[in-house]
Amino acid sequence: MRKIRRLEDIEHEKLKLKVQQLDQEKAIGATWKELKYSFSPGALLQNKIGHWAQVGWRLLSRKWREKFS
Repeated sequence: MRKIRRLEDIEHEKLKLKVQQLDQEKAIGATWKELKYSFSPGALLQNKIGHWAQVGWRLLSRKWREKFS
């Protein structure tokens, strides 16, 4: 941190730190909201269903290719 000599410098630095704090709180809030919705039971179930549907499709297509090749 730089050396502060005048009262205006203190006020300016205080305002700058407050803006920085608000930006960080906003980023944390957005990240928390994303985590909250991505780990909800509905989202987890949807991801699992999508994963198993994709894995099942790969297995079926592999068996089909082996059968007809």
